[in-house]
Amino acid sequence: MNKNNAASEENNMSSIGYSNNLAEDTAEIIREILKMDRLLYLNIIQNKESLTSLQMTREILALKSNLKPEKIKEEAILKNNPNINKRLKDLTDLEILNVHEGKYTLTSIGSMVIDDLERLNSKIEILKKYKWFFSTHDYTAIPTQYFREIHNLRFAKQCEDAIEYHNQIESNTARTTERILIVTERLHDIPSWIVDEFNRCNMTLKLVYYFKNPFELNYLDEQEQTLWRDLTQGTSSTVTLRYMTLRGGGPLGIRIVDRRWALFNLLEIEENKPNRPKSFYGTDERFVDWVENIFSYIWDTSKPLDPDKISIKYP
Repeated sequence: MNKNNAASEENNMSSIGYSNNLAEDTAEIIREILKMDRLLYLNIIQNKESLTSLQMTREILALKSNLKPEKIKEEAILKNNPNINKRLKDLTDLEILNVHEGKYTLTSIGSMVIDDLERLNSKIEILKKYKWFFSTHDYTAIPTQYFREIHNLRFAKQCEDAIEYHNQIESNTARTTERILIVTERLHDIPSWIVDEFNRCNMTLKLVYYFKNPFELNYLDEQEQTLWRDLTQGTSSTVTLRYMTLRGGGPLGIRIVDRRWALFNLLEIEENKPNRPKSFYGTDERFVDWVENIFSYIWDTSKPLDPDKISIKYP
């Protein structure tokens, strides 16, 4: 073996060793953090910003005893401190905590761990809360990368029935001043006056339409065809249409008004139609941003729609 090959092999072995060490270190961090009392430590330090070992012991005992920290006796603190102090040092060795002059604070890694764990806990709570919904609706319509952010549903509400759904649509659409973004398989709930505003160029519309059979409308009733006529025969340059084709999956319903309010719904599998009466809606920017990110993904993966291709039997 020549020197170059030997050096190359040594570098490869070194890289492999580094990767293995990194994996082992990461696994060790995960094992430690997933111990629930360690999570408690991080949450306490995050809330208090910095604590000594004895102060942490007092906080831990207070929580376990359901007492105020000042009610914890000194002898109890001294008795329990060695065990808690060891755990603090373990978290410091994992670079999750810093210690300076006897006070423990979160490192950057610790802050990220807290953030990720909060989102993980939120996901668990959301999936528990809406267990029936996700077991009976086609959630696979949500792109995988955005389903991972399902915790954003904690910032939304769910409609109780069709009345609440229509009230939300009407009240929030009525306050539109700039734009509406829509993903749908039907146009029924777009008020006619909104279409007039688009055609006067007072507002913008971006719409993605799911076709069952391109380019035939999914609904042949008068209201649907009239709305298509008004949208596609107007002279507005503020209306942009795109489309997707339903192929074995359910449509995802989205409506966003002025970056201020968002609503989305999923296909109810048994009924084989979008469950609008159980739509999620809200004004919290975290929920709105999440829905808008999903819209952007769908918009980018859809195709431009030539209105002349649509088969419409005008009433």
